[in-house]
Amino acid sequence: MSSVLKATAQQLSKVGYAALRVDEVAEASGVNKTTIYRRWPTKPELVIAALRQAKTPVRTVDKGDLRADVLDWVHDHLAFANTQVGKGLIRVILAERGHPELAAITKALRKEQQKSRAELIQRAIDRGDLPAGTDAELLADILFVPIMTRAITYGDRLPERYIEHAVDLVLAGARALDREPSSGRQVRRARPRLVAGAR
Repeated sequence: MSSVLKATAQQLSKVGYAALRVDEVAEASGVNKTTIYRRWPTKPELVIAALRQAKTPVRTVDKGDLRADVLDWVHDHLAFANTQVGKGLIRVILAERGHPELAAITKALRKEQQKSRAELIQRAIDRGDLPAGTDAELLADILFVPIMTRAITYGDRLPERYIEHAVDLVLAGARALDREPSSGRQVRRARPRLVAGAR
């Protein structure tokens, strides 16, 4: 049924959510409409399944290097955002984000992305690459959200140098601050030198 999900993503990127019709998806995919409804009884279920499949697979291999893992995550998402379907889907989501059904879909997908990012950070904490008291969700938001907002929401074409420097700056700050979870007291390590391109 991957052909149905592919056709759904393509149609969605062209006509938008409100104008999306299952009849057109069925015709484009060569699958009977009743078969589609049997698998995905509602339009929101069909669309969220299509969006999950449409995304470029994100590398989940733990390289043992937080910086490399972060940059892989960013590049994978930007690669999808720059495809024809990716651009169309982003345009639709931004244009129709007030639609209650689409808003619920994008909220669910956003939570999945937040979980994925936080897990990436938590792996680094577990192996000692970040202080034990680091808030994985907070650090993930600070690392990823500004870059992805500029690149996807605003459509800026960010130079690789900008992305790398942004990641280096945030990671340097996170590693400079050691936390003691039991007392909540913060202990600062020696301040690192933050230079352009520092690794």
